[in-house]
This record gives sequence, structure tokens and C-alpha cells, in this order.
Amino acid sequence: MEFLRPQPVQRRACRVGGRMLGMILYDALEQQPDNLFAVRNLAAVLGNLGRYAEALPLFRRGAQASPDDPILQLGLAECLGKAGGKEAKEAMRLFERIVKDHPEHPAADAARTA
Repeated sequence: MEFLRPQPVQRRACRVGGRMLGMILYDALEQQPDNLFAVRNLAAVLGNLGRYAEALPLFRRGAQASPDDPILQLGLAECLGKAGGKEAKEAMRLFERIVKDHPEHPAADAARTA
């Protein structure tokens, strides 16, 4: 989630605040399992906390629900890239697709440098 990652000075605050936000988003998903806003943001929080195994299914879920969202696609690709192995190949395909489908979007800039 490089595109979503805070600056180094903000990282400690993100880790503390991110845990709190994560709990709020988990609660939101318990009440509204189809809440794409909560899915997307919880995936980003978990990714920013380095909890990729937990973030990956949420990014997949969000990307499947909103396949044209370049931010969700980017988050999924970055999370897959962190997983390595065969997931790294899938990540590269997603990065390429983001650049092709959304060349002017900031997510494409992040995908180009991934």
C-alpha cells in the first residue's frame, strides 16, 4: 500500500491510530458485511500495519465488488507483491492493468514504479 502509506514521521501515529480505526471498521463490517467503504479502508489499514495476510482477502473482496476502482486494484497488487511467489506474478499483471486502464490516475503512477 505504498500509494496509501503515510510519511515516515506519521508512521507511529498511524500504527496506534490504525489499530483503533481497524477495530471501528471491523465493527462496521459486522453490522454491514457488504459495506465496501469499510472493506476498502480496513484492507488499507491492515496493509499499512504490515498485516498482509489479513488485508489480502479484504482487497480481493473489494476488488471483486468494484473491479474498476484503481485504488482497490493497486492495494490488491501491492499486497500480492508483499506475499511473493505466484502472487507476485498476479501483482505484476494487476500493475500493468492499472497503467493500461487508468493511465492518468495517480494509482497508475504508483503502479509504474512498483
